[in-house]
Amino acid sequence: MDAEVSEYGQALDYNPCIDCKLCVAACPVGAIAKDGAFDALACTTHNYREFMSGFTDWAQTVADSEDAADYRSRVTDSESASMWQSLSSPPGYKSGYCLAVCPAGEGVLGP
Repeated sequence: MDAEVSEYGQALDYNPCIDCKLCVAACPVGAIAKDGAFDALACTTHNYREFMSGFTDWAQTVADSEDAADYRSRVTDSESASMWQSLSSPPGYKSGYCLAVCPAGEGVLGP
């Protein structure tokens, strides 16, 4: 960024959202509501639960399970797949669905 910042904490004088709701549709956990409300905890939990704290909880569940049937009664298939995916992908692989579909970039709103 080559622009000099002169003031901080200024509210935008326009809404960059063009109200298409693509971000609402793309969010897998409903962190963005149709009215524009944002649930930061839902977003954070979705994106980071597999990192260290979530991983240790999951590992404990694996260790505590008597067998595969017991494990499957405790953890859904999608949760297992999500955990395994997180073990093979870099941090941040889940985040950004909302940003990826947002058309309100420089080409739409201008610089």
